Amino acid sequence: MATTASITLSSDNNPSDEGFSADEQIGYIATTELTTRSSESSSDKLESLSSSSCILHEAIHHKFNRTKSGRIFEKDLKDIYALLIISLDLKRDVAAAGSFPSSIKKFNSLLTKKYPYSFTLESAIESMKDLKLTIELASTITRISYSFKPQMSFSLISQFYKAKFLHSPADRTRGEPKPSVSLQPTPKGLAIVQEFCERVGLDKETLPEILLAHDFNTMTLFKFDRDLSTDKILYSAYFLHLLFNLLMGPKPNVWTASNKPDPLPETNLFDKENYESFNHNISDYVRGKQAPVEGGFSFASFQKTSSSKQTTIYPGPTNDKAGATSPYYHRYFTNPESEAHMQYYVSSAGVRLLRDKEISNEFGKIITVDYCTSGKAICQWILDCTDIINLKHAHEIASLLLKSGLIREVVNSGEGVFSRERYYKLTRLGHSISQWDKSTADGNQKNIPERLVQISSKKSNTNAGLTLEDVLNDPGMRFQFRKHLNKEYCIENLESYTHLVQFEKKYCLWEKLKNFVDNPSQGQVAINHSSVETHMNNLVATCISIAYQIFNTYLSADSPFIVNIDFKLRSKITDLMTSNEYKEGTQRDNESIKYLETPTDDNESTATTPVNDKEVAKGETVKMDQVQACEANLNEIAALLSQVRAQVYRLMEVDSIPKFLETLSKEHIIIPKRDHASLEK
Repeated sequence: MATTASITLSSDNNPSDEGFSADEQIGYIATTELTTRSSESSSDKLESLSSSSCILHEAIHHKFNRTKSGRIFEKDLKDIYALLIISLDLKRDVAAAGSFPSSIKKFNSLLTKKYPYSFTLESAIESMKDLKLTIELASTITRISYSFKPQMSFSLISQFYKAKFLHSPADRTRGEPKPSVSLQPTPKGLAIVQEFCERVGLDKETLPEILLAHDFNTMTLFKFDRDLSTDKILYSAYFLHLLFNLLMGPKPNVWTASNKPDPLPETNLFDKENYESFNHNISDYVRGKQAPVEGGFSFASFQKTSSSKQTTIYPGPTNDKAGATSPYYHRYFTNPESEAHMQYYVSSAGVRLLRDKEISNEFGKIITVDYCTSGKAICQWILDCTDIINLKHAHEIASLLLKSGLIREVVNSGEGVFSRERYYKLTRLGHSISQWDKSTADGNQKNIPERLVQISSKKSNTNAGLTLEDVLNDPGMRFQFRKHLNKEYCIENLESYTHLVQFEKKYCLWEKLKNFVDNPSQGQVAINHSSVETHMNNLVATCISIAYQIFNTYLSADSPFIVNIDFKLRSKITDLMTSNEYKEGTQRDNESIKYLETPTDDNESTATTPVNDKEVAKGETVKMDQVQACEANLNEIAALLSQVRAQVYRLMEVDSIPKFLETLSKEHIIIPKRDHASLEK
């Protein structure tokens, strides 16, 4: 692997911007390799796979994906965090953890108290020097690796901490990691790790032990939609109503010092027995013993299945569902006005409120508010219970709730500041959207409040005209549709369609650029052909990388989220993506080549080397042939993936949408049609 130059991270002078600077050169190497599995290959021979198997695709990167403001894409941060937790191999009994290198075991002795599933900053930095993960499926093996320099590792771990992925069990108010102080994944962090394990199809034997701990893995995150190309957060008015509905909980969650702990989920969010059932079904399908079910296999079908007996991994009451108390619970640090770094370990109870709070108004008069909460508490819940990882974004989302008329300041300051000193209460609209008055006879709560239906029905009293395009274009509708597909065990249709759309956008951009270069018109603005060619090559590499991700995740015979498409079409794609002829004509997605060719003041030289004109011409011809072969392969891939997209869209349109509308009708839910927007990163 090529080496990178020495890199120094610049400090962030803007306290509101928690990302790295846009022009910063990042000191890390990320490698993703997809390999066919030869008949003689086994798990004992993974290190020698390159000689006995065919590498289908390999990507090497030295730079993060970034937004226009220079912020690292949140998906990249979450994937790195998940890989770190998997690599640390955390144990409930910290003293028994044997996954740490011998050189850093001494750091465990520095802990004055042994906390379950804890680790030190030093051990995490050591692990991040060489993060590796191998996902072994029936016919392919995917290997993911990251290599970070210590300073970069510390910066990333600090980001994980601010994102509420980690906290310090020994110092619950600590706002940043510190050497020799124990760190522990939060319930939010574990939800991120669980999502990663599901997405990549991680083998059950390599699952992190902590994911199977009933008292630790307790959080169901509210997930925001993001634009895959820009990482912008997408929202709509209806989406904000859904978020607010969960924020307020099924009933007022009033905090008092005598409150009992929030109840934990009745079943483990990641049941090992169900996970094993999934793997057995996949194996039978690959061997031809079982026909694929409509919509393909889905982790959701096994994850959500109730198990009559939960797998008990650790003896003792700490992992017993009956009367279990969260290790994250603390009578004082659950106080919404406390300085605790992390406060919520379940999202279903809602934000903690204050009852009959006495507040001094702008005239100095004391008023009593029946239910209110501070701006700090609202942002705390958003950071703990959703996949938002930036405090600035949490403030922006809270401001949207204020602008939408769902909450208002108790004492109007006109500033809309969400701090500990500012208190907010529900408006009439907010109360009508909450679940507080919606208890049914059996005590259950509806997902959508009845009064919201009444408000919406003034404009529309039917969902009959709702189309798949309407659903896909509104983040709120798409959120409800995703929940429906999860219940129907075919969420992979929506997920694959989203990634296929991402591929098509990149491919169309490359097509337009190529057409612009190949067909110059008179009066055309002068362009830098070298810069355009580099950009086009980058787009080709990006498209091919996305194509392999789609193939490995949704289309190959042993994909973790296999979609139900035409057999002939699947065979054509498999033949194209796994053929040696295609591999030979493909440019490797190796960013390190471009990176090392960039001149710097340190390595520029005035010396010249004699060049043979014939050798240069021959090299240019070979390079041109490779580019043409690569573009031809990309066109062929795009044509097939376009057919897949059409089939998946048709499947959702014909099968999923009618069932979705029928479900809405049974639950008396009317979805308003509204425009959506996005938060700039």
